[in-house]
Amino acid sequence: MQRQVPLLLALSSTTLAAAGLVGCSSEQASTSECSPVDPAAVREALPDSLGEAKLDPQSAENDDHSFSALYRAEDKEQVSLLGTKYEAEGAPVCPDDPNEAAQRYLELLHDDLDAKNAAQQRPANDYSPFEFTSADRHFYCSAWPVKDSVSTTCVTTVGDVALNYYLHRDGRDSAAEQQRMEDIGAELAPALQDLD
Repeated sequence: MQRQVPLLLALSSTTLAAAGLVGCSSEQASTSECSPVDPAAVREALPDSLGEAKLDPQSAENDDHSFSALYRAEDKEQVSLLGTKYEAEGAPVCPDDPNEAAQRYLELLHDDLDAKNAAQQRPANDYSPFEFTSADRHFYCSAWPVKDSVSTTCVTTVGDVALNYYLHRDGRDSAAEQQRMEDIGAELAPALQDLD
């Protein structure tokens, strides 16, 4: 049976963005500091595979402000991606500082996950942050234990789009999961280089 819960958590951040909670305030954002990017262009730039995981063409969902995609491998590894326009006060914005915007997006994802845990009377997650750079693109990430496995997510900024990805494979070694996230980022970064 495939794990669906993490993918649903990733997709729930679309609601977070649509509510105008993602990114920075309009005072902190500037249309002159970055170039707007069509989320569909980010989706089209994604590589056909991430390691052994292949892009599932049936998984893609798009609208004017976001997209989602799913990679699957024969060993049951899945990588889910969500691209979402940064928003402030209900309108898309270009973040003045793309790295700060990615960090803030990650914080909002933490808040969203913890709110879901609280609603189900579960404790907040114990997040272990990590970050890395690949092809001049910075990624902000977290790992946290979930039962007997480790969950991981990373965020980077592409123009005015937050790109967030999760790794689903029931990994138990935090260091190995973090390394796999860095490997995924290293495969994504060159594909995104010409977009911002």
